[in-house]
Amino acid sequence: EARLQQEKSTMFAWEHVRDHVDTCCIMISGDDITITPPFVPVRSLPYFNTGIRRVYLSATLSAPDAFARTFGCIPEEVIAPTTTAGECERLIVIPSRANLERDDIEMAKELIDRRKALVLVPTYSRATRWEDVVQPPPRKDVSRYVREFRDAPAADSVKLLLAARYDGVDLPGDTCRVMVIDDLPMGVGPLERYLWERLRLSAILRTAIASRVVQSFGRISRGMSDHGVVILTGERLVEWVLIPKNRGVLPVFLQKQISLGDAVSEQADSIQDLLSAAEQCLTRDDGWIAAYNDYLADAELENADVDTEHLTRLAKSEAKYGHLMWHREYKKAAKVLRATLDDAFALSDSTGAWHCLWLGAAYQMMGDGGSAQEMFLDAHATQRNIPAYPRENAQVSQAAVPAQIIAIDEQLNILADGSIVLPKGLDTDLAYLGGSGSPAQTEKSLRALGQYLGLNATRPDNEHGTGPDALWVADGQPVLCLEVKTGKDASSRYQKKEVGQLSDHVQWVKDHIGDTTIIPVFVGPVMPATDTSNPPSDFLVVGLEQFKQLGDRLKAALTDAVENALPTTLRDTLMTTFSKRDLIWPDCMNSMEKYTLRDLSVVRN
Repeated sequence: EARLQQEKSTMFAWEHVRDHVDTCCIMISGDDITITPPFVPVRSLPYFNTGIRRVYLSATLSAPDAFARTFGCIPEEVIAPTTTAGECERLIVIPSRANLERDDIEMAKELIDRRKALVLVPTYSRATRWEDVVQPPPRKDVSRYVREFRDAPAADSVKLLLAARYDGVDLPGDTCRVMVIDDLPMGVGPLERYLWERLRLSAILRTAIASRVVQSFGRISRGMSDHGVVILTGERLVEWVLIPKNRGVLPVFLQKQISLGDAVSEQADSIQDLLSAAEQCLTRDDGWIAAYNDYLADAELENADVDTEHLTRLAKSEAKYGHLMWHREYKKAAKVLRATLDDAFALSDSTGAWHCLWLGAAYQMMGDGGSAQEMFLDAHATQRNIPAYPRENAQVSQAAVPAQIIAIDEQLNILADGSIVLPKGLDTDLAYLGGSGSPAQTEKSLRALGQYLGLNATRPDNEHGTGPDALWVADGQPVLCLEVKTGKDASSRYQKKEVGQLSDHVQWVKDHIGDTTIIPVFVGPVMPATDTSNPPSDFLVVGLEQFKQLGDRLKAALTDAVENALPTTLRDTLMTTFSKRDLIWPDCMNSMEKYTLRDLSVVRN
């Protein structure tokens, strides 16, 4: 009925995927259905085949993992001449960092009110936030609008808004000296939006986003002789550029400018302060130039702390998998993704879950339903925003079943003969609750414990470079915010810096989860804080052994349930067993010995 092979907007894309729909990812939204390979099989195109010489030209796509995902290979030789392109003088203004209780977009509108300015947004829906100032040009007339904007006098206050156009537009010098980058420059495709907004694959998308950020800044600059003001708005963009791990993958020059802009914005007590700072940059004020040069000369760089080799290995694995699945070599595709599955989980749990899903797809196409279901269960259990795989023996219970019990049920494997088996990784995943592992290994086991308890358990700091070490979330229930300090010496204290770190992570949870009850916990030795720390009254300290005991009760309950339940009674049995063993969240916290950090400090004093 859609006439896909006749409509010009779909006929060419449909010709590519029509015989490969069963190997594709299908994204369904309220507006459309998108059929796309999960990993683009770019090497299937004849001009990307092995044996053909290719020269790639790019000013920004320098990260090897981003290159591998785009072109399916790594170049044998890279020629990267030293250049000052992009190193123009910039003042970066971040209105949300100023001491003002105002919407940052509204402040940005005031800052550009009397200036000729370019506004970049990631989507047309985001463009509606600017419709009282400027609207995006019709898609067929974008080039004409860009030319007219470029030719307009510098003194005019004309505005140009472009949606999802981060390259191909050059407005250097007096053609445009003021630009707003609103919100994170993500792709407009449903798959990439799903990976970012639902799976939160920050680690694997970091270099791709960095490339777009760099491209965005380059729209109004071309070299050292240029200068201008760039205004950053949108919570996701501001948060991304201020996270050290993210900023560390940006060019050195841009890192320093962001650091300077953050410092200038934080000192502003009024919109006039921001306007004055912008004016000094645009008029080449001597004081501004001196301060700018001094700051950039002394500014410290962020440590990128990015394992490029690890990321590139995963990117190459995805590219090979995409190519092999496209050619229906399912066994080889499964072998490729299986070989790097541990690497995927080492990068982040969400990345591992995404790879589990598509490894399961390869097994399914091979006819190995058991292995496929195991992978699908692992994918959903680890990342709840990957849909659960429907089971033929799924039961229908008349009683209302809590979401926690449903989530536990979806992690158990029901075999063809009706027997129920525990997750294969249960013991190994929880092994480091015994205290034998590093803090990172302990974080991994704490996340897994939350998962097997049926909660949405994540490791925000591992994935995003900020936030708690482990986070347990259940809809409508208190959220557990865990900071792992198992490496501390038993004779030391919780430092002021560590208390501040946990406070920062509590705020991160409020910003990302919303208005809910938060239980902040140090997991480590039971000891007081230093006299100068002043911990909030709700900060708790819980020894790791308490989580070990919780894990042991959990394993015993799961064992009882699978031994005594039938597929049709599994959820009811889980409910009864978990209630008897006091494992329903958040009641299971009541059985744990926990201490208020402030009370510990009072006792010590």
